[in-house]
Amino acid sequence: MKTILVTNENVKAIASNDADKSVFEKYDYDIQIKNDGTLDELQQVATDFVQDLLKKEIKNVYEKPKFVPTMLNGDIVMLNDFFKVKEIIDFATEKGYISIISSLEKIGITNHPFDIEANEVDLKFIEKEKGILKIIPKITKPDSYLYHICLATHYIVNTDETFINTLQTQINNGKINDVRDIIDLNWNYKERYSSPSHFFLAKPGRLMYEQIKFNSQSALFTNQRIDKYLLPKNVYAYEAMHDDEFNGEITCIAKNIHVNFLGTILTDKPIKLENEFRFVDEDKDIEFLPEQGIKLQDFLAYQRKMNKQKTEVSR
Repeated sequence: MKTILVTNENVKAIASNDADKSVFEKYDYDIQIKNDGTLDELQQVATDFVQDLLKKEIKNVYEKPKFVPTMLNGDIVMLNDFFKVKEIIDFATEKGYISIISSLEKIGITNHPFDIEANEVDLKFIEKEKGILKIIPKITKPDSYLYHICLATHYIVNTDETFINTLQTQINNGKINDVRDIIDLNWNYKERYSSPSHFFLAKPGRLMYEQIKFNSQSALFTNQRIDKYLLPKNVYAYEAMHDDEFNGEITCIAKNIHVNFLGTILTDKPIKLENEFRFVDEDKDIEFLPEQGIKLQDFLAYQRKMNKQKTEVSR
């Protein structure tokens, strides 16, 4: 007889009664089946288990197939252990992160491409980088986001000599230990958040936005990342984060969102943040209006008109 424990890391453990609370504490199970993937992945796990059971070659743990990435020379090779699919990606490609998203889809990763960490794929650099780019493989951590690696690479490739000299000084002083350090340095150096306009960021003037109210303040929403460097003066941008359950609800806004990115909010008046972010209750704080989509320039023209009318009335 064998005992089996089925677990799901995405579900909070129950501790309200002794029976559930003691599941992990008072018994050693023979087999663990990890059900923290999709239904298709669970079906494959179940198939593997039954096949091993029939062959009497049962393993201790059954889980969804892992993705193995490999990093090199601005290239990344990602290998899906089960499906044996391999992709090679150039981090410095002019197509930007959209190219990497396409490759992620080819190996089966279709959800939340901006949140994929290096440890989710077996990342290896296939060639040695030359010049200052050789710092990228050295400072890439298991929990580094592929998006951050790509962004840092582009900041090095598509920048001026002064920034490169500044970066080299920081490297020599031991202050660049993570790809995010390059991103932070670029933000401080350029005094802006976004990457160059060609780096897979939407041009804000070309988009159609949803009209919303944020705490009764008129605002715009788009589910795209935008190039904030191209925004007109006195337009304020905030990135929105969704909940971990992926229900599509806004739970937080901040200047920069890297995990659970949901979209971008634009206003003509600043929104007060605390410690660079603000928690949001979408039901109370945000109202999506039924009005048709609107372009940024039309929204700003309307806001100027309304502000002028309010000023005249107050007189």
